[in-house]
Amino acid sequence: MSALPVSESFATGIRGEILALIVCRDFVWAGLLASPHSLTPREIGVATVRRVQVRGSELQLGAERFRMTRHALKRASRWLDRQGVRVTEVQP
Repeated sequence: MSALPVSESFATGIRGEILALIVCRDFVWAGLLASPHSLTPREIGVATVRRVQVRGSELQLGAERFRMTRHALKRASRWLDRQGVRVTEVQP
């Protein structure tokens, strides 16, 4: 685990969208960007604990779900896990 906060962006594999993730000491933030050139997110989600869920092809932070391809979801989940975020898989 590296010094916090840390951030990374992942192509969702859907319509050129990008999911930006930020892991902080007490929360995880996600912002869905329309493209790599977007400056503001179209949707945001915050998990107030360092725990996220994978539901089928979606990454869930708090009440917000972000759709991703299986490959993109696996990459994002692995990165979150390496940052000390608990990633649990839930059957949809």
